Amino acid sequence: MISGLFGLVFAIAFVAAIAIGMAFLLDVVARKASITIRAVVAALVAGFVPMSIPIGAVLSATDADPITALLPLFVGGFVLALLVGFPAAFFFTRNRVAARGDTIDPGTFE
Repeated sequence: MISGLFGLVFAIAFVAAIAIGMAFLLDVVARKASITIRAVVAALVAGFVPMSIPIGAVLSATDADPITALLPLFVGGFVLALLVGFPAAFFFTRNRVAARGDTIDPGTFE
């Protein structure tokens, strides 16, 4: 029970850390892009990095139709990106832009 809970917390923290790191990188490299675009790209990268190992394993070991085996992994990557990666990357990027003093209207979602 405790090890499963620890694994879940570690997986969420791992995806959030990747999203925040990618959001920082995009904030440095692509400052002209909107906050939402940077957060979406960071979230998608963070959602699919943990899924890359199972996707590779399925592609190398599956003799049957790989679409059936890969579809849940892609859905899982999108769910991770949506539930964990996007909020972490969006709030990190928004706070970083606000601290920098750029003009941002907190009432709009861009």
